[in-house]
Amino acid sequence: MKITNEEHAQQIIDEWRVFSHDSQIRNIKEALEDQELSRMYYESKDNTRGVTRSNSIIALLQNRLTAIETER
Repeated sequence: MKITNEEHAQQIIDEWRVFSHDSQIRNIKEALEDQELSRMYYESKDNTRGVTRSNSIIALLQNRLTAIETER
């Protein structure tokens, strides 16, 4: 699923909370990879707004990943 902005990222993270930790981790890692690719694309186009948005989404995803690891 393509995450389009910070609000969408938070919504998706909330929806994933009902899944097992392993499923959440897998989904988050896939979303992180997608956002890292998006950030690289925006960097190549000198699109600072896109880079900033991707960085914000990456931070949200990484925070949830850290929280899951803490819960285990």
